Amino acid sequence: MRQTGLTRALQYFRSQKDMAKALGVSQQTINHWLNRDEKIPALRAMQLFVHTRGAIPLQELTTESGLLHKLLEQAHVYLNFPAVSMPIEAIRGQDFVCPKYKEEDGSRLDDARLSLPLLVDTNKLLIACTCRLQANRLLGLKTVFVNTINLREVIQGKLSLASLIDAFPISERVMIGLAIERELGSRQGKRKDLQLLDNYPEVSKGEWSRKIASKIAGFNSDFSYRQAKQVVQHGSSQLIQCMDKKLLSLYKASHMAHLPEKEQHTLLNTFYKKTH
Repeated sequence: MRQTGLTRALQYFRSQKDMAKALGVSQQTINHWLNRDEKIPALRAMQLFVHTRGAIPLQELTTESGLLHKLLEQAHVYLNFPAVSMPIEAIRGQDFVCPKYKEEDGSRLDDARLSLPLLVDTNKLLIACTCRLQANRLLGLKTVFVNTINLREVIQGKLSLASLIDAFPISERVMIGLAIERELGSRQGKRKDLQLLDNYPEVSKGEWSRKIASKIAGFNSDFSYRQAKQVVQHGSSQLIQCMDKKLLSLYKASHMAHLPEKEQHTLLNTFYKKTH
């Protein structure tokens, strides 16, 4: 397949010399790719894809096309949402207590999660996540990296958060959904200044904004979002962490969330004993 892609690319450029010039490599390198079955570096495959205006699909040029597509998507996101350093004290909304880490001292946050930038809106209001903010503060840091999100443009469909929040746990995606709901307001008097992602039918108060929020926050359905939201809003920190680690289904976690905290702990301890 890769040789077929190379042959088609050569037809596009008409000569090895022109192809080499476009890619910034020697003609000998092109010859080796064609005749010695040498692997095309991923970057060069991407260059061929761009130079041929997409006429040669990436999967015909490299076995790493999936990775390259993902990198392209992520690069587009970070061009729109570059992480920048911001003083911790400049971030608003720090009085919110992150429900999943009520007793968190920062020591249990792994380095990978701690290094994820926080999300703030254009007014520097914290969207997610307080636990990382608190952990960085306890480490004595004065600044943190943040991604600034223009919620209105996200709602209008001009920007997508999908790749940005892909690594976020469920509870943090709930916080993003809640931020979207706040931005939208209720269905009482549809906002005239926002052109929405989809044309939703007339629905009950609050349901419209919840549907939009669930989609933007990366949930498969409004129902899944509501289940996760119940856990974040009513569950114990232990239950929320179990949900984030996917030790419990959203169905089970949402039903447990409405029980008294002591009963939640008892059920979770019983669950641990059965599964370990």
